[in-house]
Amino acid sequence: MKTDWKDVLSDTGAEFGDGMVMHYGNPERECEVSLSGLVFSDLSHLGVIAVHGKDAASFLQSQLSNDVSRIDDSTHQLAAYCTPKGRVIGLFRLFRQDDTFYMRLPIDTLEAVLQHLRLFVLRADVTLENASDNFVGIGVSGEEASTELENVAGTVPQQPHQVVHTDDLTILCIPGIEACYEVYASSVESARKLWEALNVRGAPVGMSAWRLLQIQAGMPDIY
Repeated sequence: MKTDWKDVLSDTGAEFGDGMVMHYGNPERECEVSLSGLVFSDLSHLGVIAVHGKDAASFLQSQLSNDVSRIDDSTHQLAAYCTPKGRVIGLFRLFRQDDTFYMRLPIDTLEAVLQHLRLFVLRADVTLENASDNFVGIGVSGEEASTELENVAGTVPQQPHQVVHTDDLTILCIPGIEACYEVYASSVESARKLWEALNVRGAPVGMSAWRLLQIQAGMPDIY
């Protein structure tokens, strides 16, 4: 987590554990609120792998469980990286911007997935790198999530698996019990502005409350 971003979260009352936001003082209440109200959460428990180079698309197509050729700047997919016997090593959201693909996955599986993928690059023109520090991730959920995000970003994706890119935000619409989004800001300042805007009508929640929302939506994860 970037130091400047951690300072922003600390000022809002965040309680940390292992470098992640665990809660804001009342984790049980946060879980209750997350199922019925507008909430937003730091996503530092998630990391991002960047894949670029002229062979990036064909390389990922040969390694992943899904059809990478169907991904463009306006779509994202839930995809898996498996052993030859089909055991899942990593589960992630795959999206792209211009010529770079991004794999969003739990931070504790990032290095294992990255090292496995690098074994198969061989002579392909592909570069894989941990790009987690290039973004600040914020999750937003609730009936009014779309409206609140649109007030800040000007536009939002309307359906799950759609993506919208603005100058400094990448917004993924993901399945949820209410409207649900993952937002990746390219700078701490952009993330801070979004956080402050959401804090007017919404409530910040920790990692457990955000994971509860994903469980309620039936979304799997591998740790």
